[in-house]
Amino acid sequence: DEALRYYKLAMSDFADVAFTKQETVGDIIGPLLFALEHLRVGAEAPEIEGEDLDGDEFKLSDYRGKVVVLDFWGHW
Repeated sequence: DEALRYYKLAMSDFADVAFTKQETVGDIIGPLLFALEHLRVGAEAPEIEGEDLDGDEFKLSDYRGKVVVLDFWGHW
């Protein structure tokens, strides 16, 4: 709870402050704040939509109640 309070404070007061040459405090804190607010063991996972290895579109919610292993990767 304390971390959540300080992350929210940092986002409200310092989100636009440069953290590095390419990132602001908001860029760094935003994902952490999201994780603290929304990601918990036993909580419903956020919706994810994508394409499987066969090129078929799918949504994570299509597999509700089943064990799912997600492997995120990309080729940039």
